[in-house]
Amino acid sequence: MRRFSLLAALAVAALSPLAQAEYRNDMFNQNYAWEEEKPWEEKTVELPAYPDGKHWQEFEVGPTTRNRHAVDTATLRLDDDGVVRFAVRVQSPDGAETLTYDGLRCETREHKRYAIGAENKTWAPSRSSQWRRLESGQAVLRALEEFYLCVDRSPVASVNEAIRRMKQR
Repeated sequence: MRRFSLLAALAVAALSPLAQAEYRNDMFNQNYAWEEEKPWEEKTVELPAYPDGKHWQEFEVGPTTRNRHAVDTATLRLDDDGVVRFAVRVQSPDGAETLTYDGLRCETREHKRYAIGAENKTWAPSRSSQWRRLESGQAVLRALEEFYLCVDRSPVASVNEAIRRMKQR
């Protein structure tokens, strides 16, 4: 019985500082008005001028593709809504190419396609304008997100930093 009393006293003594700390935190936090986190809002996006072919920066996707890949640096933007927007070109070994204007949300690892390049060298707005999680089959976008445009789920510091990363790899 004596041991039980001693253990109970030790337990109370050990928990007492935790209870006091919690009480002090509650008192401290009452002195501040915490702002609730605002839901993310995407800014209004205007499509850039169609790439003129002078500003392509090639980048590596990996050994699983023979295609060539490039970002038009004139369209590469780090916007204040946390989205990196860019025109990307995928060119097959036969010369066929696809141009798209895309956005990456680094924080959530999501992607949105704003437009697709048309044969008359204009942008055709995408039919699907929803943000979607990057999937494993999207090698080009995943390479851009992982190696060039996003660092620790944040956009790179500058457009020049993104270009430097593409040149290095």
